[in-house]
Amino acid sequence: NLRASAEGFRLLSANAKLAAISMQDYAVAAARMGNVTGVGGVAAVAQAGSSSNTLAEMRAFYKAQEGYQYPTATRSMDLLKQRVSEVSSEFRQAHGPIEGVVGRLNKVGSATREVHSAMRGFTGAFGATWLTWGSTIPLAAFAALGASLRQSTKLGSELEYQLTFVKALSGESQAAINQMRALVYEQAQTGLYGPSELANGLRILAQAGLSASESMSALSSTTQLATVGEMNMQQAAITLVGVMNAFSLTVADIPHVGDVFAKAAAVSQTSVEQMAQAMKTASVAGEMYGASMEDTATALTLLAKVNIVGTSAGTAYRNMLKEIYAPTQQAAAAWKVLGVSASDASGQVRSFADIIYDLKGKLSGYSSLDQMNILQRLFGERGSKEAIAMLSKTREEWDNLQKSISDSSGFMARVSAELEATAKGTLKQAFNTLEVSLAKAFESTEGSVQSLAASMKVF
Repeated sequence: NLRASAEGFRLLSANAKLAAISMQDYAVAAARMGNVTGVGGVAAVAQAGSSSNTLAEMRAFYKAQEGYQYPTATRSMDLLKQRVSEVSSEFRQAHGPIEGVVGRLNKVGSATREVHSAMRGFTGAFGATWLTWGSTIPLAAFAALGASLRQSTKLGSELEYQLTFVKALSGESQAAINQMRALVYEQAQTGLYGPSELANGLRILAQAGLSASESMSALSSTTQLATVGEMNMQQAAITLVGVMNAFSLTVADIPHVGDVFAKAAAVSQTSVEQMAQAMKTASVAGEMYGASMEDTATALTLLAKVNIVGTSAGTAYRNMLKEIYAPTQQAAAAWKVLGVSASDASGQVRSFADIIYDLKGKLSGYSSLDQMNILQRLFGERGSKEAIAMLSKTREEWDNLQKSISDSSGFMARVSAELEATAKGTLKQAFNTLEVSLAKAFESTEGSVQSLAASMKVF
């Protein structure tokens, strides 16, 4: 239909040119007639040309002129009429194809509107309906540019703020801060936490009293614990440093602390975050009564197996330690009657496990009812449930569980690596890499941004 329409328009153009030539012939004839008839004849021609039946009147006028031959004018007028008729015919022939083209264009327009509606629905599901506003290419280009500038400023300024905070807290040199920034960029591209989150972790470690070098050393373990425990960097950093201080450990022990958390959660009915909460609560008693971190983690794991988790588990364990090492007068009398002591012959404090399983041996000679009454006297009505959970396991089971938790070196790192290798982890690392690029871009424009911000304060 498009080809037919094009051919029709070509013919129309050719006939229009012929018609123009005929009109020129007519003009020449009229001029010649004017030479014969004078002004009156020209006026008559003009008057005839303005009437409704121009061709017939023109011929009549010509016939009224004596002694003048007008064959050229006659032929021109006849040719003009013929050409006009041909042009009208061509228009009628082209009308059908043109209507077909218009119909198809209408169908294309309808289909385009349907596609646009479909795209609005599809992009709406992703919260990106703006992509269907007008011409999407320039819109998307400038939206991406604006978003990039905004994100670059936001990420870069936040990172700089966190690192400046670290510098102010610890009094570190700018060289040390630059090393921290490089470490943040490196770990962000291979982990599940972005540069701002890692910098916040460094800040928390610095607030806990760690130096720049110690903070950088502990950052990897902090990130791994946050990944395995699905915690934020602040929670992970506070947990690790708190437990380290409670059990009189060093920064070098932080990876082992994280391994103990992760392994204890893996062999019990609790999460790493709940285990961390329990450990933070129980670690206070660990420092007071000399309990080891491994013993504490083992006890909390046994409590988790009977659905005593989180801060409840930590509180229960802390109360048990208190009743063992600092009993009330009534409880102390019961311990003495049973022949169970919290210290050995040399006056050294015995471990929690030694005391508990010594107690279990002493209780074996009593009936179940008497055992319950004795435990309530020793640990109180609220603490007897936790004591029963502990005593339900044999010493061998305790030792095996403690060994499993203690010999967990590298466990947290392996679990973290597996999570980072998932599709979700890989995608997060890709976004983190983009954030690193934006933060680096901000470094080169920081001075300009500060100047702009200073100028805006004036207004």
